[in-house]
Amino acid sequence: MRLLYIIIIFLFISCASKKDLVVQNEQIDKSEQDSISNYILFDYINSLTAADYYSKLDSIKKGQTIDFFSLRMAYTKTNDYSPYSTDLSDSLKKSSTLIDSFMYDQALQLLTSIQEHNFVNIISHLYCGYIYKQLGDSIKSDYHYNIYDGLLTSIYESGDGLSPKTAFLVITTKEEYALINWFRLQFNRQSLLTSDGYSFDLMDVTDPESGVDFGIYFNIELAINILKNRFGN
Repeated sequence: MRLLYIIIIFLFISCASKKDLVVQNEQIDKSEQDSISNYILFDYINSLTAADYYSKLDSIKKGQTIDFFSLRMAYTKTNDYSPYSTDLSDSLKKSSTLIDSFMYDQALQLLTSIQEHNFVNIISHLYCGYIYKQLGDSIKSDYHYNIYDGLLTSIYESGDGLSPKTAFLVITTKEEYALINWFRLQFNRQSLLTSDGYSFDLMDVTDPESGVDFGIYFNIELAINILKNRFGN
């Protein structure tokens, strides 16, 4: 619970300058919304390979690029991409328990292991940032907080979440919840739908400050395709 409280405070600070989705949801012009689509992004995604992931990862670690969108999309071409695996969730829960018990070294070992196979996991960087801050290592703390912010920004910039055509493009459902928390919104329910041949999650949320309820669309086609290929559909 202590870790959750700290993270909520960090998310509040991190989101302070982010776009207000409620205001955007109220002001969007319907005719303009219908004329826009980010489906073209899949042409670029389909051109990526696993080699692109490792090349982009090396560049990001060296501070040569901040192209987190390409990093996330290319990760889906690697053998490590398993969006519905429970192993990752279990490891993150264990690392949270270790952090709450002030067992920072053990938590860092576990989080480092996660990132070796899944560097684009958003929450692992949030946890690392917090640990290094507690250890007084501002350089490593800022590094992981910047990775965390960069990964979320790459989702935020992939669409506006107001329609299927302009849905935020995610590679796991965990990214959906991370973005919702980033916006300081309250999650209510999730609905799966299809449109234009793509799969989407419609997340019903509430803005706690205004009390306004609205929906955010997430394109989950990349993750769904893993299930389709696995079961031969």
